[in-house]
Amino acid sequence: MYNVAFRNITNGPYNGLITWNQFASEEDFNNYYTEEIKSEKEVVAQEISMGECVSLGSETPLSTWLLISIDKATDPTSKVIDQHRLAMELMKLRTCGFLI
Repeated sequence: MYNVAFRNITNGPYNGLITWNQFASEEDFNNYYTEEIKSEKEVVAQEISMGECVSLGSETPLSTWLLISIDKATDPTSKVIDQHRLAMELMKLRTCGFLI
């Protein structure tokens, strides 16, 4: 497997989020990483282990995780934050060790 870590560079709550994808080969990655994808994600590291992917993912700033949680809890039409959904999203962060 060919592992690649990406940082989201779009405007909005997901900016700064570090994720990773597995590809069958470097060639598959190169076919995936089009100009459109390059405008949304920058490569943080490539040809790395799963452990390195997880470690890089944990470097996503807490502020990004909080903005994502608020975004997920906000109704896209009314723009009202569902307090129960927000509590659930924040509980996920706590379970993952991002919040104490």
